[in-house]
Amino acid sequence: MSPSATTTSAAATPARTHSPLGTILLAGFVGGLGDILYAFTVWAMRGVSPIRIAQSIAGGWLGRDAAVAGGISTATLGMVSHFGICIIAAALYYQVATRWRFLVERPYVSAFAFGIGMYIAMVYVIVPLSAAPGGFPKFGWNMAVALFPHIFLVGIPFALITRRALRAS
Repeated sequence: MSPSATTTSAAATPARTHSPLGTILLAGFVGGLGDILYAFTVWAMRGVSPIRIAQSIAGGWLGRDAAVAGGISTATLGMVSHFGICIIAAALYYQVATRWRFLVERPYVSAFAFGIGMYIAMVYVIVPLSAAPGGFPKFGWNMAVALFPHIFLVGIPFALITRRALRAS
């Protein structure tokens, strides 16, 4: 067999395509997993179980007392809600990145800005409109600790996964 028979030309190789839905689901899952594992770790140091963390997320729908009383069912609702929010955020990032190439060309700067924006939306819009109790956080160390997962564990995966998909197209 000749060497040319075993190699393929670039023209004969089909262009790699991506699935927008697949990209969004992957980014949402990876970002959501990083964020929830961070929460589990930080709160475990304070003696709070992962089930209770998930119930507190469900508390946004049901209120704190009902979420805790619901057991594993409300913990499941909390986890589905958490990943749902992350997938919606990933879809938003993806849609904006298809229009603003800056997000594809500068993923780390974009991830930083998106992570801060996501934190602001969660703290000042989503949580206050929910049934979850709580007030606005004060600026300081706690806010810096809360920004970390939004920037590094959510924003960067969103940016890099989206970049990889959109550069392939």
